Amino acid sequence: MARVAWTERASSDLRRLVNRLRRVASPATARKWVARLRAAVGRLEATPELGAPVEDAGIDGLREWIIGPFRLVYQFDGTTCGIVAIVRAESDLGPALDDDS
Repeated sequence: MARVAWTERASSDLRRLVNRLRRVASPATARKWVARLRAAVGRLEATPELGAPVEDAGIDGLREWIIGPFRLVYQFDGTTCGIVAIVRAESDLGPALDDDS
């Protein structure tokens, strides 16, 4: 079983996503998506290689999982899934992988 750890970037992404969904949709919609994303992260503990490898990023163990309109980006090192970012599925991953984000 893998351990899951959230980066500050990913935690911040989730907070921004919740705030945006509350504004443009509804609090209920925000709660629904947070629940779906957290459930997906929970599944990574048992199946850490569930997401597709992101081979063109040049980062060992980087994977992505499309969940509805969102892309959960994480790095699996064999024991830990580090949640790197949550972005819109159609977004370029470059900014999400920047250390300065």
